[in-house]
Amino acid sequence: MKRRSPSHSDSFILCAMLFPLLVAPPLLATNHSGNIYTQTWYAADNPHIMVGAATVVNGDTLTIEAGCTVLFNGNYTLTVQGALVADGDAADHITFSSNQATPTPGYWGSLYFNGPDGGCLLDYCDISYGGSSTAMIRLTNGGAGFTNCTVEYSGTGAFNLGSWGSPWISSCTIRNCGGIGIQCMDFSADPSVSNCVIQDNGGYAVSTLGGNVKNFTGTMTITGNNPDAFLVNTGTNDAITTGTWMNHGVPYVINGNQNVSNGQTLTLTAGDTLKFNGNYGLTVQGTLVADGDAANHITFTSNQATPTPGYWGTVYFSSPDAGCIMDYCDISYGGSANGMIRLGNGGATFTNCTVEYSGTGGFRLESWGGPAISSCVIRECGGIGIQCMDYSADPSVSNCVIQDNGGYAVSTLGGNVKNFTGAMTITGNNPDAILVNYGTNDAIGTGTWLNHGVPYIINGSQSVSNGQTLTLAPGDTLRFNGNYGFNVQGTLVADGDLANHITFTSNQVIPTPGYWGSLYFNAPDGGCLLDYCDISYGGSATATIRLNNGGCTFTNCAIEHSGTAGIYGEDWSHPVLTSCVVEDNAGAGVHMNGYGADAHLTGSTLQGNLYGFRGEQGSPFFYSGNRIMDNASYGFYLTGAVAPVFGDTLTEWNDIHGNGTFDFYNGTSNVYAYYVYWGTTDPSVISSRIWDDFDDPALGIVYFTHWLDETHENEQTLTTPVITSVAAASDTVHIV
Repeated sequence: MKRRSPSHSDSFILCAMLFPLLVAPPLLATNHSGNIYTQTWYAADNPHIMVGAATVVNGDTLTIEAGCTVLFNGNYTLTVQGALVADGDAADHITFSSNQATPTPGYWGSLYFNGPDGGCLLDYCDISYGGSSTAMIRLTNGGAGFTNCTVEYSGTGAFNLGSWGSPWISSCTIRNCGGIGIQCMDFSADPSVSNCVIQDNGGYAVSTLGGNVKNFTGTMTITGNNPDAFLVNTGTNDAITTGTWMNHGVPYVINGNQNVSNGQTLTLTAGDTLKFNGNYGLTVQGTLVADGDAANHITFTSNQATPTPGYWGTVYFSSPDAGCIMDYCDISYGGSANGMIRLGNGGATFTNCTVEYSGTGGFRLESWGGPAISSCVIRECGGIGIQCMDYSADPSVSNCVIQDNGGYAVSTLGGNVKNFTGAMTITGNNPDAILVNYGTNDAIGTGTWLNHGVPYIINGSQSVSNGQTLTLAPGDTLRFNGNYGFNVQGTLVADGDLANHITFTSNQVIPTPGYWGSLYFNAPDGGCLLDYCDISYGGSATATIRLNNGGCTFTNCAIEHSGTAGIYGEDWSHPVLTSCVVEDNAGAGVHMNGYGADAHLTGSTLQGNLYGFRGEQGSPFFYSGNRIMDNASYGFYLTGAVAPVFGDTLTEWNDIHGNGTFDFYNGTSNVYAYYVYWGTTDPSVISSRIWDDFDDPALGIVYFTHWLDETHENEQTLTTPVITSVAAASDTVHIV
């Protein structure tokens, strides 16, 4: 026989038995209100009518038998401070509903678990037509278990989970409620929700805090809500801890700044979509693993109906832990400031990602990063595609497409350019170029600046460190953006080819001589080489090419339009020029002025300069095939201890002619300028084009025996002079 505890209705029946003549017959219902102590409600006493607000007292337990029907007779709430056990089964559900003939949503209040005792359970319960305010099921400062329940037709939301709850909701159906399906109000609510159906509700399917999203697991069916989405808020002390945001087939709408705590790992599932609901972002101090796949990308985007660039903030890796990865992620319409993806003091790996429609830049890489960006597309961002702010950012970028951005394709420091590798496709940016800045402690280490089909814009003086080798690739173009240059203390190898010259020039629309500085080989290491290089519009001071205490080999190079000299050699400098053209420079084509300096020229042309060759110290060696002509002032201008060496066979010819003032000024010791074509075979004309001892006894003699004709095939020599007459006038003797 079933036993039961007395209730208000039990007292009514007992009185009727004792006083049959004074009391009316019992009603076919069991009424409840007020405080409820430990007792059981039986199905045999259906319906159980809530005729007022009721409270299960702390320390007591209300047990409701399978098959019970509990009907609320108005806007009343059943508050649980003790324990409620409503354990139905598949055949006999327990019902909590309205006592109206035609039920309406919001008719009664809620089941309110307010600091309940442990052990609360609702299984196979059907709860409907409550939710006059807030929600139909409310929990705060305690938990309860809900399994196999149907929660429907609430006037507001279905579940409202407050602080310190830890409820579990499993295999439940939440539908047709006026508000949010499950609303989690505080990070400490910490619910566990799995395998539920949430459909056709008037608000979000779920509203929760970022720290609790991981607790929604299993197979969730979410359809027909308004909207079909998880609203992810931020509350006080809320942070994302280790767990997975599963793909439930609907987006996560990010409604506040989210933070992955240090030491914690947020894992996003392939197919996840995060839609930011305003100027919010995701800060990663722990680890973010967003590992999509080719068929199921992970999306970070705007929650606008018509997205606009810069609507939300950034994914910011701020001193993150190791292991951060974003693979097959599509990130768009963020970048309200400082880029859409930002890294500082830590790294991450980005592969197969598309970063687009940022209001500012795509990637912003700050200090001590070391990120790897591979096979990504960065396009249609408002600013720079990839911006590297500090030498210590040290990114690795390969095989990316950077296109149609509103700023430079890339802005980086010289020390990091070598890290941009692979097949980079750069088109349609403004401009299509890689901006190379200079920062504190930045220096160029060993590596190659590859030819990515766009110029490098040099926006600060660069330095190749001692012991390091910078290699420029054939086809590279370096455009200097002002009075900047290269200081080479290590090794520079700029080895172009006939089809792909390497270019050093001005970044002006209409270039002007002297706009940028110089390539300064300042006590460089051995092995410096420039081959098939075109160097123009430098030389803001001294020269476009400057050497001191070291050498460099120049082959097939054009050095032109310098604001000063083309090449300037200081102490112990040793430029070697083969098949080069040094022309149209405002100073000397080659100017050597240093002890122990010498220049070796073979097959080269010095033309259109102020001076062809100017020597103040050192010894130039002119082997063969050189042309020093059409310079504005002097072809050769020698002063000081200079001893040029010319070839001494017919095959070691040189051309010196057509220069403005004189072809040769010899302010040094005697010079044996043999096998030179002087523009004529007439020795008197040749002599008139040379300013030497015959013109000023303080100067050295230029011996031009033997000299050549224009074909360099016929050697010319002076015959013994014949004295035809002697005339004396005063102390002067004229020999004719």
